[in-house]
Amino acid sequence: MSFKREIPISSVEFTMEIKAETTLAYLFFDGDNEMWIPKSQISEFDRHGDDDDMATFEIPEWLAIEKDLI
Repeated sequence: MSFKREIPISSVEFTMEIKAETTLAYLFFDGDNEMWIPKSQISEFDRHGDDDDMATFEIPEWLAIEKDLI
């Protein structure tokens, strides 16, 4: 008998400026650094601010660590 166990993945929320967008990713600016985040890794996304230049989004904790965000 086999089974698959789903392990929950922790996510982290950020609010950053959107500098650019492609079909596959956003280029975010956190005030110090620019970083590309793949759209496939964003679980929640809310665009806001003047001219929609800011966004609040969630990404997996492992990606936040990889991008030196935490």
